[in-house]
Amino acid sequence: MKNQWIEFIFGEVTTKVTGKGIERFLNVLTRNGLHIWNVKRHGTETVTFKIRVRDAFKIRPFVKQSGCEVSFLQRNGAPFLFKRMLKNSGFVLGAVLFLFIIILLSNVVWGIDIKGAKPATEYKIRKELDKMGVKIGKVQFFIDNVDTIQKKLTDNIGAITWVGVELKGTTYQLQVVEKKQPKEPEQPAPRNLIATKKATIVKMEVEKGQKLVDIHDQVVPGQIIVSGLIGKEGEEIPIAAKGKVWGETWYKSHVELPLKTTFNVYNGKEDQKYLIQARKCRDTHLGVWKIKIQGFKNRREH
Repeated sequence: MKNQWIEFIFGEVTTKVTGKGIERFLNVLTRNGLHIWNVKRHGTETVTFKIRVRDAFKIRPFVKQSGCEVSFLQRNGAPFLFKRMLKNSGFVLGAVLFLFIIILLSNVVWGIDIKGAKPATEYKIRKELDKMGVKIGKVQFFIDNVDTIQKKLTDNIGAITWVGVELKGTTYQLQVVEKKQPKEPEQPAPRNLIATKKATIVKMEVEKGQKLVDIHDQVVPGQIIVSGLIGKEGEEIPIAAKGKVWGETWYKSHVELPLKTTFNVYNGKEDQKYLIQARKCRDTHLGVWKIKIQGFKNRREH
């Protein structure tokens, strides 16, 4: 097999020899160092064999001495293939260009699919991918591998916990898991706790602020119970006072009731009646009618 590849590279010629001294002619060739193979006899005076291209030009002197006739049937090998390719250079160039375009297009990014991310997070991911050069139309040879892309996205975007990056054909598919951040508590503006009713303080639970009253003190509507100013005098800092205050209050109510009142009550009498009722039919002109069958004078007292 190794020799066949070597002969193909240097080129080989299928040669036909006719005459009566064929065996003597073949022996002369081999004694003079000319390598021949695939020798086949076709009848009593015809033989074909293969010989190297460079040796084919050396057999002319031996042909004249042998009295045989020599003709070349077929030429094979890389040199002849290269000559045929030069003759059909347009076709070969088109085929090579076509293969190059196919390989190039199959290694270009044609899609980026992001799943599991909110619109705001998806926008951040796409901006970060643009910085890394992962964009539609970019050749994959100039882009980092998926592990590097995954690590950079996780490190640079704080809104995601994990992101999986997978390259399927010409599309990058990203599966995102976002962080579940707790809602930030509302920050109220500086304020005081003010009484809304006249009352006596019975219990106080102050979380933030400065108490201005104590238990058993009486307050009136509009009075400050807990101040939102803390700190030394002249250096107070306004905050949102927070706490719970319980107080006892009192009300005066005026109600008028009449001396005489009318009530509706049942007298205990009962009537029972039984009727047959027919409803109006859709396809007829008969109306609704009732027939009493029992209870004409049925009245009882309890």
